[in-house]
Amino acid sequence: MSEEKKENELELDLFLKSLDEQAKEQFSDRFYKVLVRVVRYLSDVGLTLKEACLLVQMDYDKFLLLMRKAPVINQMIEMKTLEYKRDLLKTLSKQAKGGDKGMAQWLLELKFPGEFGKRKPGGEAARNENEEAFNRAMDVVKRGTDSVPIVKASSGMGEQNKTDGEITADLDKYLN
Repeated sequence: MSEEKKENELELDLFLKSLDEQAKEQFSDRFYKVLVRVVRYLSDVGLTLKEACLLVQMDYDKFLLLMRKAPVINQMIEMKTLEYKRDLLKTLSKQAKGGDKGMAQWLLELKFPGEFGKRKPGGEAARNENEEAFNRAMDVVKRGTDSVPIVKASSGMGEQNKTDGEITADLDKYLN
């Protein structure tokens, strides 16, 4: 591991230790132990906050209220969740760098979706909708919106009695 990576991890560890000390001073022993267990479920197991509260038999809504009243709780949870995410990404990146092409592709798609994400085709519904709009527009071009056609059926030539603005307005009625 490079010195810079070690330094970054040390900074996170020191910050977490500082938050832990603040929590220990701020809360009763009983609640501090509950908080430590909740945080451990978040960072070691990857549970959601609601799931962690359920396991420690702490009412989720009450816990949310405590988080609002004591910002240190929220900071601890955010940092421990980030720590968990970091550890997982390190593991996955190590696998990808070790030659797991599927993992590498998945990480690229996840991290850089605009560049490596799979393109999703419009699907059948989008094609049908586009085709219907096109057919409606062609009907307007062929017959107009009133009894005078824009295009003569016999010659395929445009009628000279409508301006470009009128033709555009006719098309807009069908496309909007």
